[in-house]
Amino acid sequence: KDQIAADVLNYIALLRGEGGVSEARWKELKANSELQFNFKEKEAPEDYTSSVASSMRLYPLQQVLFAGSNYARFNATDIRAFLDHLVPSNLILIYATKNGELKDTLKDKYYGVEYKVTPFTEKQKSLFEAAANGPGHKGLALPPASKFIVDDTTVKELDAHCPTQGLGKDPLAKLVRNDYATKSLNENGERVVSWWLQEGIFKLPKTYVTVSLVKPAAYATATEQLTAKLFASVVSDALAEETDDATSAGYSCAISATSDGLEISVGGFSQHLEKFLNLVLQRISKPEKLLKAERFAAIKTSSQENMNNALLAEPYRLMSGLMNKALERPYWDAWQVKEALDDVKYEDIMAFKRQHLSDVAMEVFVFGNANSEDAKRITKVASQHLPCKAVSASLLEKLPPADISFVANPKQGTKSSFRAPPTDASNPNSCVENYFQYGIQRDGEAGERDRLYLAALGALAHGPAYDTLRTKEQLGYIVSSGGDRRGHVLGFKVLVESATKNATYLNSRITNFMDNILDPMVKNLDGARFAGVVSTLATQLTEPAQGASSVRATALSEVQSRTYRWDRRDKQLQQLKLMNVEEFKSFYTKLRAGGSVSVQLDHTNDSLATRRQVTPDLNVQADNSQQAICFQSEDLPVVLGSWQAKQDAFSPRSPSALPECELCA
Repeated sequence: KDQIAADVLNYIALLRGEGGVSEARWKELKANSELQFNFKEKEAPEDYTSSVASSMRLYPLQQVLFAGSNYARFNATDIRAFLDHLVPSNLILIYATKNGELKDTLKDKYYGVEYKVTPFTEKQKSLFEAAANGPGHKGLALPPASKFIVDDTTVKELDAHCPTQGLGKDPLAKLVRNDYATKSLNENGERVVSWWLQEGIFKLPKTYVTVSLVKPAAYATATEQLTAKLFASVVSDALAEETDDATSAGYSCAISATSDGLEISVGGFSQHLEKFLNLVLQRISKPEKLLKAERFAAIKTSSQENMNNALLAEPYRLMSGLMNKALERPYWDAWQVKEALDDVKYEDIMAFKRQHLSDVAMEVFVFGNANSEDAKRITKVASQHLPCKAVSASLLEKLPPADISFVANPKQGTKSSFRAPPTDASNPNSCVENYFQYGIQRDGEAGERDRLYLAALGALAHGPAYDTLRTKEQLGYIVSSGGDRRGHVLGFKVLVESATKNATYLNSRITNFMDNILDPMVKNLDGARFAGVVSTLATQLTEPAQGASSVRATALSEVQSRTYRWDRRDKQLQQLKLMNVEEFKSFYTKLRAGGSVSVQLDHTNDSLATRRQVTPDLNVQADNSQQAICFQSEDLPVVLGSWQAKQDAFSPRSPSALPECELCA
């Protein structure tokens, strides 16, 4: 911590020196700030109001809307005067540490947080003074002139085939269509799928590109999943310094591991977008020039610390992963990934690119201020840097679905419970999440209605659940309810966290809510009230897009899930007209008759005695049956009580290789 503070002081000294206070650099900052302000997207009203209110304390009333972006004039004297105050004598160093290191400490009277206030030692003073007054650190340097300053904000004419032409601010349903999609196997025999959408409503001079590398069953083990995540982290870390000037000019780059591959996203002003994309992909294609063993060691250590901290999160934050573990295959929980981290070596990261591209397809999504020729050129650039030699027949025929492979199907009418103590013994909260399964949605348009009925159920239950479990019964501050969709498997969940009640009691109150509040409410629901819920859903669906980013997010979600339902909103609006209260009640009846799963984190002392799977009455039902497999109940690899689970041997098989299965018949 002391050396970090010294490095900061050393860099401030560098700024004080010759060339540190530069008008040229100020002009770069001014240009970038004006661009970001002029082409800023709409914010949520509540967020924008809050930011303006904060600015009113700092700036004259006439300037509150733009003062934070306003570089009015360059004044080297004022800047140097400000830098002269950033010296060791004005330094207050605040850092967080483990409680074990805080002996003879003070305690905050409101929150009980321990802290210590101490003056700097003579050794610290000498270190800081030397850093603030000595020559620049050999690893520190002022940034060079930016290569990404934007001076062309031209918005291109809409392509003749672009479906957005002349639509004004119509609902998104009329914006996203499959007319603009192009798919191809490129001239080198590589599997490349390209999607393009030229945004024609908000007309920003920005382009966004997402490149996905798809590999079937890429992460069949926790180690493979973790290797992909670490590769993404190490490459992102290595790129951070090299792309700093582009980032300052409003460009962004993100590299992440997905459920079946790797995703690279870049975005920013169109003028330099392709140059930026070239830089990023070129570096990723040759990781040996980027990845350093010492940086890998640091990132691995940081990942270990982050995982340890994540496992000490509030119980309700752990519930999503634990419910996934109970219901999905393949799924690697945080504990398995944490254990696998110890085995990942630098050599694994170096070999990742070669192994990952051995049998892989590429999917590219180009959005924004780009015409069809731009999209084709960008796709070609991506495939040149990251050649995708698909070998698997499944990749050559079509890209596999991105949905999870299969979901547990609790036997009808049963309730399977998993109970364990929270991972943080000092946390006084208990938490319960109960899941009620409807099953696989119906085929065709009826299935679309099933999804809408689930949304309607969530809208109906939200207020009563909050009012009953939080306000009236005062079980705890955290109460949530709503629909649950896993591929084509639909369900409904209710979660409660409490610092005063144990898991057994919370479970009983959720059961009481379902039996005595929600069941009668649905039974007595009349057509007029249900029509009001449907009307609310229709209003949400027909609300115009608020910004280009929301248009992009909707289209990108169709690409990432590989559903490609560009007219999804139109279809949903059509199905809303066919919804009726009697069919909704039938939907709810089937959901309540289905099996349920309860995941419980119990802080009570007797929870140690119940650290077991209470009723392991689960089997597995296939969803999107390409990679289906069934476990008998005793083989379901879920033992939440001991915070361990045996690692599944998951080998995808073609549908023709699947044995007959009575459970899924």
